[in-house]
Amino acid sequence: MMVELQNRRTQLLTKFRPDDRLVREVDEQIHTTRDALARAEQKTAVEQATDINPLRQTLETELSRAKLDQTGAQARRDVLSGQLQQYQDSLKKLESDTTKHNDLQREVKEAEDNYQLYAKKREEARIADELDRQKITNVSIAEAPAVAQIPASPNRALNLVLGVVLATFLTAGSAFSAELLNDTVHTARQLEALTGATVLATVPENSRRLISHRRRPPGTIETKNRSVGELQS
Repeated sequence: MMVELQNRRTQLLTKFRPDDRLVREVDEQIHTTRDALARAEQKTAVEQATDINPLRQTLETELSRAKLDQTGAQARRDVLSGQLQQYQDSLKKLESDTTKHNDLQREVKEAEDNYQLYAKKREEARIADELDRQKITNVSIAEAPAVAQIPASPNRALNLVLGVVLATFLTAGSAFSAELLNDTVHTARQLEALTGATVLATVPENSRRLISHRRRPPGTIETKNRSVGELQS
């Protein structure tokens, strides 16, 4: 009976304060029980005072001490059980708080990502507005390049035109080169410039045979369509 009351008191102390009504009631029951046990022990001691057995007295004393130790151990066990329950509750609460903390961290990360995306979109919109304000448009490919259906070469018309132009240039160049390389004297002025002598008369080519047998007058120069090299020799 006494042990049950003490265990009950220990359990109540884990939930209530010592001045609580339930705890006080258990304390009164414990006090009453102790008084009753004390009176019973005194009565038994008086009845057995005439015939005391030392061995039995020793055993009873040890038994009483063992019961008290057991009661104290049970009380400590109850206290430790209450503390263990509190620790378990705290651990569960901590696990719940950890889950909430992780959820909050995930929400913070999502909020940061959304903010970064919003800031990027806002900056792009600002740049687009600025470009529109300055009348600047983005350049984009309107149509992808396609392979021409008509072959690029050979282009006969173009080749013909280029051939005609090239032939014209070659003909003009050949004539100009021939004119530069030709050393034939055609006029009296050219002959005077080349020889430094005075030209008195010129003889046509068709009359050369008629006067070829005649002797040339001294101090005169007969000209014909000859090369400068022949005249200088």
